[in-house]
Amino acid sequence: MGFTGRHPASFRDPSGFIFRREGTIYRQINKSFSDKWMTVLQSGFLEQTLEKGWTLPYKDVEIEQAESRDAAFVIKPEGLLHISYPFEWSFSQLKDAALLTIDLATLALDHGLVLKDASAYNVQFHHGRPVFIDTLSFEPYVPGTPWVAYQQFCRHFLAPLALASWVDISLLNLLQVHIDGVPLKLASKLLPARTRLDFGLLTHIHLHAKGTEQIASESSDKKPHMPLDGFRALLHNLRTTVEKLNWDASGTEWGAYYQDTNYTTAAMKSKRDLVSAFLNLVPSGICYDLGANTGEFSRLAVEKGLETVACDMDPAPVEQCYQWITR
Repeated sequence: MGFTGRHPASFRDPSGFIFRREGTIYRQINKSFSDKWMTVLQSGFLEQTLEKGWTLPYKDVEIEQAESRDAAFVIKPEGLLHISYPFEWSFSQLKDAALLTIDLATLALDHGLVLKDASAYNVQFHHGRPVFIDTLSFEPYVPGTPWVAYQQFCRHFLAPLALASWVDISLLNLLQVHIDGVPLKLASKLLPARTRLDFGLLTHIHLHAKGTEQIASESSDKKPHMPLDGFRALLHNLRTTVEKLNWDASGTEWGAYYQDTNYTTAAMKSKRDLVSAFLNLVPSGICYDLGANTGEFSRLAVEKGLETVACDMDPAPVEQCYQWITR
């Protein structure tokens, strides 16, 4: 986070961008998005999402803070403790991020808005919970238009979750190779044939992949039309499909470390006392627990009031740690 000025990764959206000044992160809303931003503000949508804890809180600041002359508004989002990426998340983290994205898209429709960007990179984990960080991803809904972010949602969320659930948890690592999400054609090939018996996976991955291929190979001036009821039904079915996907966090090398450990009860107590003693030397700040397993010792830091980031390379204990945080 050592950059100054416009963030180098914030360049794709003409609506605005994030930038840093004197150690503080700001978001600029450009004049080209001004009318749409006012519609979003006046809809009451953001107030509801903030009440629910679904979006990152922000404050309005003076326009003089803008990074460039084409600014209409400048806001200061609440700071994040730690930036993480979808390919680093546990299964349930990605699943919860997917459900949050769908819930936001549904709530947006209730306010006459549409979610135009369903990238997994728009979600971060703030105090252990998923939160949507890109406030410029919402704009007025145009009746009859299909969901522009549908394929993106399937690539970033549904495809990797289905592969992890039905094939192997290690396939979540495909998100590290495919930054814009797992291609639906690839996901369809890797998923077992029996997934075609699941209506959601058949529709949103297998048939979607074929439909995407046909659209790419054909030229047509006919604009697709989707009534509002159809849009809502699509979101509802996507949510149902994601909800049914699960993964049993067991069977990995370190997944049952504390059950199989050779620590005696006395040795475990001694280690906990030693870690506690070291933590007492840290009055405040951020604690990074590398090789945290299920977060057994991370919890000691949390109990002492330290902001804590637990990291591990094994997906099973990371999943168990996240489940402990959210239960």
